[in-house]
Amino acid sequence: MLRMVWRTGFAVACLCTLGTSSVPRKLITGGWEVDQAVVDADYPWFVVFVTVDDCQAFCGGALVGPATVLTAAHCFFDAPDPGIDNPNVRAILGYAGPVNTPADPQELLGCDLPDNDAYKIKAVRKPIYYQYKSGYDLALVTLDDFAGCPGVNPVKMAGAGFNFSAVLGSETPWTLLGFGATEGESNAPSAYLKKLRYTIKSIGDWDARCNHNATRRIPSRICAEEDPDVRQGGSGDSGGPWTVLYPELQIQVFVGVESSAETNDSGTLFSNIVNPAWFQDWIAFNILSTDPCLSEPPPASNSFFVGYEENDSSQFCSSSCAYCSNQEVTNPGHIRGRRAPLIDSCQMNLVETPLNEMSGAVRKVQVTIAIAVSCAFAALRMVK
Repeated sequence: MLRMVWRTGFAVACLCTLGTSSVPRKLITGGWEVDQAVVDADYPWFVVFVTVDDCQAFCGGALVGPATVLTAAHCFFDAPDPGIDNPNVRAILGYAGPVNTPADPQELLGCDLPDNDAYKIKAVRKPIYYQYKSGYDLALVTLDDFAGCPGVNPVKMAGAGFNFSAVLGSETPWTLLGFGATEGESNAPSAYLKKLRYTIKSIGDWDARCNHNATRRIPSRICAEEDPDVRQGGSGDSGGPWTVLYPELQIQVFVGVESSAETNDSGTLFSNIVNPAWFQDWIAFNILSTDPCLSEPPPASNSFFVGYEENDSSQFCSSSCAYCSNQEVTNPGHIRGRRAPLIDSCQMNLVETPLNEMSGAVRKVQVTIAIAVSCAFAALRMVK
């Protein structure tokens, strides 16, 4: 059995202390503060979601389209959540803090949020299988353009053909941005933006390493064992972007969405990161069909990615992507135990053979068969 801890900013219990020193303060082992000048230069696309009446931060994200933010689905679709229609929620671009993080926000005031970079939420979309199946904890947030469009270049995401092997190992550590807890899941989140660098050793081995059925792989998940001395993230980091400096292009690439922490039967803590590459066409479809700030003519799908692979069938949605989203706010209590809706063209992680033991061609054949079987069962139920 796995224990899941969502990394939202709500589960906090102690007050953090602010400081104005220009010397980076150690907030977690291996992590350090990022000042506003660095954010302006390197991470202007970083987003923090706050409730502006109390300056409370609850999740992070990244601008991936002209007015579209990629974050974790549980930030908006699980309880407790700030409410998609809450008029106090804002997406703040390129902000290094401070924000309020203690349980009682009245204990820490004085936040000066930048009005010109604060955007209301227009809509939030999640993959249709989130809260039914594991591995779908990401959401696309459309910003309200009433006061204008963000003048920020989006960060590029890893596409279905992204060369992950080039960014594994100690020579290319991954970077997480967020306002997360100072010591894993226990202490108060940080009032200032921090970043953590961590080595990811492998992609696609979630189930074997995290105590699921060892013959099954979930391609949308990146799982890494957390070092007790070098925490990978903490309460408050949910939705935060994991990025890498891609060596071939020397640009930051968005390779993972921070989701949760899980502990397996033997007590080992793992970080659950959602892989945006597996959702390539679903993300591109939603940006191109809902983003209010697209240029004319609209950009091509591959402009949002590094390693975009056209017509790739080994991913969540390869056609009719409109059917693969769900805006309904539901909370069945846990993501397993409910029958997921069977929808043609929306893949449900049905591949049983380890991904790292299959060629891309074999994997696509198995995915096609799995989708066909799902559709056949759906047709039989309709006949009955």
